Parts: sequence; structure tokens; C-alpha cells
Amino acid sequence: MKIRIKTQRYDKWRDEIRNRAENEEWETWDVVKVKSQNNPDVFYRRLIHVPGDDHQYEDIQLMLCTPTKDEAKMGIGYLDIVPHLRRGVKMEDDELHAKSAIVLGRFCEILNRYFPNLKSYSVILK
Repeated sequence: MKIRIKTQRYDKWRDEIRNRAENEEWETWDVVKVKSQNNPDVFYRRLIHVPGDDHQYEDIQLMLCTPTKDEAKMGIGYLDIVPHLRRGVKMEDDELHAKSAIVLGRFCEILNRYFPNLKSYSVILK
């Protein structure tokens, strides 16, 4: 399950989304820094959905993924927004799927409201 934005300006979109969430432009979204498993000196910024004092979705982190180097060389451009369970947390598949769907749906609301220049995106369920 993911949201795909087809674009050649994926770095711009990724950075803008992360920065706007990190700067608290959207009340119900925040950014957490996650240490890379392969390189402990590298941190990734992931989005989390935390409406008010409701922390039931904070274990679902949204990764913002861009094309591989090979894909970029071939002219393939996209930004994928992919839910990921926070490292160390265990959750049944049904609950993970349900919470991921809610978080992605709420992020679609952000795209629709705050990105009027975005012409289209796809929600891929499988």
C-alpha cells in the first residue's frame, strides 16, 4: 500500500513535505528521525500522524521514497509515500493494514488541501 506521485522533481516534493511537517505547518503531522540500520551516522526523516493527544497512529511511519539511481538514469521519476511499522513494534497484520490505510488516507487529505499544483497521484493498495 502506498501513494505514488509521478514526478521528475521528487527531491523537491520529498523535501517540501518533510519540511512542512517538521515546521508544524500541519497540526496533526510531525517528523521523527530514524537511524539507518546500515549506517548509524545516517538518519532518515519519516512522517507520523499524531492528531491532538491521540497517539494510536504514531507507530505507522511514512517513508518518502524516490527512484533508485538506475531508475533515475532511465528517466523514471516518482515519490512514493509508504507506510512502515516503527522498528521494534509488533502488530497484527490486520491492525497494521487498517492503521496504514487510515494514515495514508489522512495524508491524501494533506495532498489535496495543501498542494494545489499537484495534478494527480495514485493510491496503490497492493
